[in-house]
Amino acid sequence: MTHDLIIIGAGAAGLAAANEAESRGLHYIVLEAAPKPGKKLLATGNGKGNLCNIEGGKRFYNTDFVEYVLNVYTPQYIIHYFEGLGLKTKLMDKRVYPHTESSSTVLDILLKNAYDKIITNYRVKKIEKVDGLFVINDEHYSENVLFCTGSNATSGSDSLSLLLPFGHRIKPFAPALVPLVTEIRYLKGLSGIRVKARARLLESGREVAQQDGEVLFKDNGISGIAVFMLSTYISRSPGDYTVSLDLAYDITEQHIADFPIEGILRRELAANVLKQAKDSGRSKERTIKDFRIKVLSVGDIKHAQVCTGGLLTEDFNKITLESKLVKGLYAAGEALNVDGECGGYNLHWAFASAINAVSKLPLGIGQ
Repeated sequence: MTHDLIIIGAGAAGLAAANEAESRGLHYIVLEAAPKPGKKLLATGNGKGNLCNIEGGKRFYNTDFVEYVLNVYTPQYIIHYFEGLGLKTKLMDKRVYPHTESSSTVLDILLKNAYDKIITNYRVKKIEKVDGLFVINDEHYSENVLFCTGSNATSGSDSLSLLLPFGHRIKPFAPALVPLVTEIRYLKGLSGIRVKARARLLESGREVAQQDGEVLFKDNGISGIAVFMLSTYISRSPGDYTVSLDLAYDITEQHIADFPIEGILRRELAANVLKQAKDSGRSKERTIKDFRIKVLSVGDIKHAQVCTGGLLTEDFNKITLESKLVKGLYAAGEALNVDGECGGYNLHWAFASAINAVSKLPLGIGQ
């Protein structure tokens, strides 16, 4: 059988593509290397399934390549799309979640119409194009192929080298939205402690990013949503970075001086602040507002929510997401060198780009 479409990868993008292909009556199959589809999807939004963010737009991504797709497939479109599939959504702090607040519900909905078209435990080892048809592992034939393989973040795998013979260029994956490995001099006794802080990322002393939110102290560094947001900048542009934490960003420095430090901070954190204040010659008030932690590296890729890197977008049409080098070859989601900030932006891109790519295919011609 010759298919209209073969989708490689059954993650967020691949499953959205499958549902779109199903709705359009295309003859398609999905090839997935893992034993079960959608494993990485289950971890999104801390298991709550953060579908998108109502503050959408290209400014939340590393490239303007996303502009057309996101202008068409807006947050409102994604909400209506999933509700059309039968998933009730809810809004929490500008983030869109399933009403159940469970990513497993999202996966169940995406699998409902496409499960019988997914072949699991199937690793693609070779893709060729022969007489106008794509041939995968010498056994599956298709007019079109959509690459939705993602990255090797968390439990994923990197399969982009399969496209090198077609002339496609790749920016190596690097972990993004990931904890930071830091110096531990001022982290004594802090492992497991969470604080709300204003986190500033300094490159050679110059502020390049800022994020308010939770910071989690670990044995070898810092994590939490505020840190994840900053980690993306480091992954995209490695350099000499320090994180500055304002541990009382809702209190002025003058007001802090009216209280003992134990009345402002937990004693474990207060001890480290006092040590840094002494070592740096700054006041405790100034150090509370500017507690500095030297970054050594981004964390291990197995702890990353997503990666920066992927297929160079210059080789793809930003309207159709079709390869400029090979007719009928498309890519979507994390397979492309597109990454967004934390807060639903990466899933939004995965869903939107996959739906867009399938919508641009010719009508079904499978036989």
